[in-house]
Amino acid sequence: MEEAWRKSEEIDRWASYDGMAAHISRSMGIDLGGLDPGMTVEQSNMSGVQGRRSAHAARVHSQRRVRP
Repeated sequence: MEEAWRKSEEIDRWASYDGMAAHISRSMGIDLGGLDPGMTVEQSNMSGVQGRRSAHAARVHSQRRVRP
């Protein structure tokens, strides 16, 4: 079990959140290049972003791993 947690933590260290955002936005057909880098997605008024962000956040929260 410790091996699995170690591997999971290693994967988390290598995760690129900018890369994931670029990949997801491309798949959704949304150009995030128009956003102000100083603003959060929540602060934007881009059509189509808010609902997808909320749905993704809920899914991530429900799947969050909890180490025993």
